Amino acid sequence: MRFDHVERDGFVAEMHHEDDHEEDHEDEHDDEHGDDHDEDHEGEMVYEPASFSDEVFSAAATLRRDLNEHASLSLGLASVSKTPSAVELFMNGEHLASSRYEVGDISLDTERPITSILRLILIITISLARLRSITTGSTTTSISAMSSKKSMRPIWKRSTATSDDHHDEHDEHGDEHIDHGGLILSEYSQQDAEFTGYEIEIGTRIELPRGELN
Repeated sequence: MRFDHVERDGFVAEMHHEDDHEEDHEDEHDDEHGDDHDEDHEGEMVYEPASFSDEVFSAAATLRRDLNEHASLSLGLASVSKTPSAVELFMNGEHLASSRYEVGDISLDTERPITSILRLILIITISLARLRSITTGSTTTSISAMSSKKSMRPIWKRSTATSDDHHDEHDEHGDEHIDHGGLILSEYSQQDAEFTGYEIEIGTRIELPRGELN
């Protein structure tokens, strides 16, 4: 079991428009500044302080029962919470290593997955007679069924085309457009998801006259 208190501080970039400011001071500044005032202050990027704080609890347990000397059955239950990283929360800029323009989201919540894994373990003893020596060993076969792996609001990165390709799309929706320099736009997002599956793992240990082979 584990308990964590997480705090992250950073800044969120927002496009600031001077519409209200211009209306309040229209009579005062129109004669002095004219159109230059609008051009200087339109679309100014403002960085506002923001913070994230959460208390998370994680726990895991496994129950195992031997069916016989060659087989056993285990059930694992786990809930491991993950808080969003500083990059996922506050990132708003170029990531040149991946040629992407990444945008975080301060509204992201903690991931709270609930995982259950059912596993059948088979142990088979083998005997090999070769070159007048008897070689014995054991083969372990593990079959795991991920019966339910439900992740509550996992964080994922959604990538779209370059900003130039989506410029018209932003205009149609009335969104604020930021110049991404032609890089692929990647935005951190979040929604519920559920995963199911299975896996098979085979391992062998063979005892040799001068050692052991895994």
